[in-house]
Amino acid sequence: SISVDDYPTDRNDRRAHINCGENEDKSMGDVIIIKCIFTDSFAGQYKGGAISIEQNCEVIITETIFIRCYSVQKGGALYLVKYSLDDDYNKCEDNLLKKSDIQYCCFQDCYTLKKNNLTCGVALYSSAYNTTLLYDSTINCSDTEISDGAQFDLQANDLVAKFLNVTGGKSKSCCGVHVRRADSVLIQYHGMNKMECKWGTMISINSYNNFVLSTCN
Repeated sequence: SISVDDYPTDRNDRRAHINCGENEDKSMGDVIIIKCIFTDSFAGQYKGGAISIEQNCEVIITETIFIRCYSVQKGGALYLVKYSLDDDYNKCEDNLLKKSDIQYCCFQDCYTLKKNNLTCGVALYSSAYNTTLLYDSTINCSDTEISDGAQFDLQANDLVAKFLNVTGGKSKSCCGVHVRRADSVLIQYHGMNKMECKWGTMISINSYNNFVLSTCN
């Protein structure tokens, strides 16, 4: 279990952070997190309230719980990219890391706190070639602080997202899942309810030749 008290109290960002800077091919190694609990971690200045990763690697997170984590930018709980190219919410053209595999994780009461920045990816902001989301759930994420974007904000080459549950949350636009770009998309068995937003799911991709969205409510 990791809480905000595990970090120095004088930091504006009290969360795990891996950043290789502008050297896009550099990596400190793959990241694997299993059966952990992150509580009240935050990024008071940057991105990724519990975990922020900016390097070329594989990220695997399973059976992990995130409680009341927040950031003032993207990724209320998780921010996973190879390298961030653009902070414009409408573009979000981040370099793709190798792999983002998030399974059996729960995000509870996480949020993005607006401080002159556009906010999105309340639970997860991810940019990865191979992206897999299985049996992940959010409960009341951004329920008090209204986000600009979705709880799952995704960029990928190949995306598989199954059995996601989104309960609660408030957004000015899409509140559930926003697929910003991908060549191959499979979305199945999602359940969404009690959200306050314009759209539950938003797909912003150039081609629908390899796109499947089925059996969702």
